[in-house]
Amino acid sequence: MRLSPDAASIDHCIEMSEPVMRALRDVSKETVHISILSGTQARFVAAAESRHLMRVTARIGLEIPAYTSAAGKVLLAQLNEEQLLDLYPDENLAGVTLHTIRSRSALLQELEQVRQSGFGRNFEESEIGLVAFAVPISRPIGAPVCSLTLTGPTARFSADSSHGTQRREEEVRRLLQLHAAMIERTLAY
Repeated sequence: MRLSPDAASIDHCIEMSEPVMRALRDVSKETVHISILSGTQARFVAAAESRHLMRVTARIGLEIPAYTSAAGKVLLAQLNEEQLLDLYPDENLAGVTLHTIRSRSALLQELEQVRQSGFGRNFEESEIGLVAFAVPISRPIGAPVCSLTLTGPTARFSADSSHGTQRREEEVRRLLQLHAAMIERTLAY
């Protein structure tokens, strides 16, 4: 059976990412995922699980609403407005937690920030007690099809994002960008 170009690109990204994901997990001490966009869902397709007792477990195969996840936001930010309106025809979005974005307008505004920074965040939007950060993994041709995500319990991160980017978040952003660049250098397509 022949894989479609997107499936082949995803499989290739996962294969090339595995040693880098383990390295990022070891330096950050947090769980690392590779995710893809599947319609309006972010799907976890690969993971390197943290060794902490209190950790986010590997969620391979799990799908969650893309607008609630750092990975999903990074991948949604690659789409144009018409594509986003097709995915989210209604203004109201279902709330998963008290922190979840609840309107398409707010989502579009946040996606613009993600485009500008190249960095997605999730402070308890998909699950209470969970924090996640993501960056796209760019490939030599075409748009990114995967994201690199670092996820951990809120207790190890500042959950108060109103005071600007905290030191730990800056460290995570730098680590994600560094490790995504390492993956990107290995991708053939």
